[in-house]
Amino acid sequence: APLDKIGLVEISTASQEKFIYAGSKGREYFSKNGDRRQFPIEEEKQAILTTLNERLLQITAETKYNKFSLIGSGLQFKFGQTTIARQDITETVPKEESLIFLNKIKELATTLDSENKFFRIEDTGKDIEIILTIENPDNEEQKDFDKGDGLLFLNTDANLNLSTGNTLICGDTSSDIPMVTASIQQSKQTLAVFVTRDKELKTRVTNKCPNTFIIPEPDILVTALNQIAIS
Repeated sequence: APLDKIGLVEISTASQEKFIYAGSKGREYFSKNGDRRQFPIEEEKQAILTTLNERLLQITAETKYNKFSLIGSGLQFKFGQTTIARQDITETVPKEESLIFLNKIKELATTLDSENKFFRIEDTGKDIEIILTIENPDNEEQKDFDKGDGLLFLNTDANLNLSTGNTLICGDTSSDIPMVTASIQQSKQTLAVFVTRDKELKTRVTNKCPNTFIIPEPDILVTALNQIAIS
């Protein structure tokens, strides 16, 4: 989610004095003294993302596409990334109509980035994630910014000291697995709790991190963390 301006800070009930809030896959956060810190974005990339966002506002203002800004995740402008829903959990949008909208967004991205230099698109089946690329340390190609990159940025910039271990990673989708990978690279003392009924996701996480607990409902996790906090 975005950090603020209808983001994490507005919907959270926990004090900012006790937590460091990070949004946009860890690409931005508020420090303990309230300063906004951000993973740097090149001006050229920010400009093209701004143009994309303006076009998305125009598209979702059209009657036939307006529903996509209202269902599920809606339309979210994050730092370095934009999310637009194409379906919700009850699948209220006909599949063909959802796919047509997906292809329209892909065409828009291609029009603005014909060489595929600036954007990567991830389709979760529910949301379309349009993500600015960053340098890939493993090869010369660009890669999308994932939550593992965000965690490593926070580790350095916010002095999380992940190498000391005892790190808990909570997630519920495949996009959360890079956080587990990044944490394990820093310390083997990494625990993971995933809320899912997806057998494939369960296998992927447990193969990555032996100290993984799988639970079926988010209420179980919230209750467990609450009990730990008050004990």
